Amino acid sequence: MKHQEHVFSMETRAKDVIAREEKRYWDGVEAAAARVAEQNARFVFLAGPSCSGKTTTSLGLINSLRKRGKKVFAFSTDDFFFNEEHAGHFEDGMPDYDAFSHTDSAYIRKVLAGLARGEKVILPTFDFLRGRRAEETILLDPARYDVTILEGIHALNDHILDGLPEKEARVCLFLSTTCGVRMDGETDGLAPEEVRLCRRIIRDYKHRGADAERSFALWVHVLESEKEILTPFRKNAQIVLSTDFSYEPAVARTEVIARLSEVKPGSAWYDTARTLMKKLEKFPVLQEFLAD
Repeated sequence: MKHQEHVFSMETRAKDVIAREEKRYWDGVEAAAARVAEQNARFVFLAGPSCSGKTTTSLGLINSLRKRGKKVFAFSTDDFFFNEEHAGHFEDGMPDYDAFSHTDSAYIRKVLAGLARGEKVILPTFDFLRGRRAEETILLDPARYDVTILEGIHALNDHILDGLPEKEARVCLFLSTTCGVRMDGETDGLAPEEVRLCRRIIRDYKHRGADAERSFALWVHVLESEKEILTPFRKNAQIVLSTDFSYEPAVARTEVIARLSEVKPGSAWYDTARTLMKKLEKFPVLQEFLAD
């Protein structure tokens, strides 16, 4: 199936493109916050594919709700992961970190039930560099907050949402990343999954201690798993927000190419890395993009 595409053109002033697309996104965040406030919802559930902008959107909602006088606390389903050694594995031996079974859903439901009753709860934290739950915990007192945000790939899962809390007390958002990007005049651009892969490569390097080869190896399974663990639960969303940006390859180009260049000949991912590099090299670097 042919995906939708943004067309990136150097004939349009870069600052205008950035301003227009940023406004579209942040207007969407503001509209979601307005709905939460108008509905007087106590909970926000935010889900989306890997590297679709869940954390950024969560922070945006926090700021917008605070401007509306709301006290907000946010946490992630990622902090409820079981330790890395307990993860299941795919047939090729790669760990299945995104499987619903690798998330302590019973603990999440216990937390949500406690919050719905107005009780203090203890939240775990996860150390991604060590691949295990950290010793540090967070004591959350719902009396101090008007809105609690739960974000993560499993946040809209039926087993999480079922009865916790009542539908009237919550707003559910899904982040959509369905557009690829190509340069004007080019026929071969980045598919939507490749745009997210670029984000993932940067994230894994900066925050997970992983190189591009590790990102590639996991990504194959991420895309396959999303069909089972994410797509079926989009139905639970009341709001769908796009996090696609045509200028993104120009922003990510330099850093992603640096990581891809570390994939050496002989690697199983060398050809894939070179193909992605060639696509990115068709885009200008950010400084050129911003030049008038």
